Amino acid sequence: MNRREAITRTAVLLGGAVSASTIAAVLSGCKTGPIPPSSTFLTPEQESLVAQLCDLILPKTGTPAATEVGVPGFIYTILQECTPAEDREAWTAGLMQLDADAGGLLRLPVDQQTAFLKKLDAEAREAKEPLTPPQAAWRKLKELTLIGYFTSETGASEVLEYIPVPGRFEGCIPLPPGQRTYVI
Repeated sequence: MNRREAITRTAVLLGGAVSASTIAAVLSGCKTGPIPPSSTFLTPEQESLVAQLCDLILPKTGTPAATEVGVPGFIYTILQECTPAEDREAWTAGLMQLDADAGGLLRLPVDQQTAFLKKLDAEAREAKEPLTPPQAAWRKLKELTLIGYFTSETGASEVLEYIPVPGRFEGCIPLPPGQRTYVI
């Protein structure tokens, strides 16, 4: 069994916990070159909205914010290269509806932006399928933000505990106070 088969089987066993487009991105392998800082399908205002939403999901604390590690570029790459055009258009429409429902999210103070997104997130978790376009766009953005951040070099090395060559398997070990979670 090769790496690709192992990842595919793991995803199937987990019940598709990660969306198909994300699995496709992981299976497609790494490409050399920089992540694009902008998209080919969003306006500059929409890109600003995506960046702000990413930073609300993972703000700067003792670790860099999502935009500082290039998460918006990761999102643009996934949506441009691994997502069908109709799904990308539906996501963009949902993003614009989310912005309209908030009354212009970028014009609101950060505390009101956070309150709006917490309410939207709670509604999306409680909603029955199918989700409304803003709920679906929010869920996808949140998923891609987390994946992009924690698979970045900074996320894997500064936020998570990275061990390039693990030792023997120890199924249950106590973590000392302040110990970061390990990267697999």
